[in-house]
Amino acid sequence: MTFSYEGREIPVDGEQTIAAALIAAGEPPHYFCGIGACFRCLVTVNGTRAQRACMVTAQSGDRVSRDAV
Repeated sequence: MTFSYEGREIPVDGEQTIAAALIAAGEPPHYFCGIGACFRCLVTVNGTRAQRACMVTAQSGDRVSRDAV
């Protein structure tokens, strides 16, 4: 199972969050707390802005991009 991030296919292992899958794929962490409190990991998921990557479970076929905040 994979999702798209900034034009790159990211593999997902089980029920990983988007943030966990990105880190496992070698992306540098874009968050601070990892529990949804700091809002530094905001991404757009399938056109919906301001989703917390550390709280959203990655789904096959998702289109994810960094939020321009």
